[in-house]
Amino acid sequence: MAVCLSADLALQAEAFHCGYNAVLLCMALVMSEFRYKIVADELSSRIARGIYPEGGLIPAETELMEEFDVSRHTMRSALAVLESQGLISRKRGKGTVVEKRPSSAGFQQSLGSLEDLVYLAAASPRTVRSIKEVVVDVELAKLLAVAPGTRWVRFSSTRDAEDGTPAVWVDVYVNKRFEDIKSLVRKQPERLISELVEEKYGCLIESVEQIASAVGLPAFVADVLEAAEGVPALRIVRRYRDHSGSIASVSVSYHAGDRYQLSTMLVRRS
Repeated sequence: MAVCLSADLALQAEAFHCGYNAVLLCMALVMSEFRYKIVADELSSRIARGIYPEGGLIPAETELMEEFDVSRHTMRSALAVLESQGLISRKRGKGTVVEKRPSSAGFQQSLGSLEDLVYLAAASPRTVRSIKEVVVDVELAKLLAVAPGTRWVRFSSTRDAEDGTPAVWVDVYVNKRFEDIKSLVRKQPERLISELVEEKYGCLIESVEQIASAVGLPAFVADVLEAAEGVPALRIVRRYRDHSGSIASVSVSYHAGDRYQLSTMLVRRS
């Protein structure tokens, strides 16, 4: 069965002026912006899990193209990512060889769209630690960008690294009018909470504002992540807004600094 690839936005052709020769290069990219990354992440995961063992071969390029339902260009871009990471090598007359397994110490995220967040959630299901209704105080209101004194439902959870240890703590604050998703959050840990809100209430998320800050790891997070309190950490706040710009939910995640990498691709727009 072909793996579902959700990012389906085509890049517009863009002209570049090339040095003194004034060469105009037009590139019409019909593949989705980040489709090759999704393929690369899935292949890397298979290598990590031993589906493609070290020293063995991964399937032929044409087989993978058919499985993932992507073009040759997209597949070669995905394989190039793995090759640049030293995970595979291509040997003439032999095929594509697995050289090593990727490190499983924490998370590495490559995010550029809401679809990438959806994929990330599916790849690392949450473990719900608690669900609680909270009244937002002044300090928290500033972090969430909501009004003080308003009521929100807080879903506290962790996501595990590939070795099964907790790698990230996440608090998701959902507007109280969406509180009936509590059971869905527990039953469908592989889905974003914003997805569940969309599906149940028809509240379409139009944009996600993401803010990353360097902080000291809070005590309540340090205990769960088995890290020292106050060590350098990355806090990521994501504010999910509907078509009117109103905030439907906010996630606040904490990552110990030595267990997490976040990469973002910037694309030139005409």
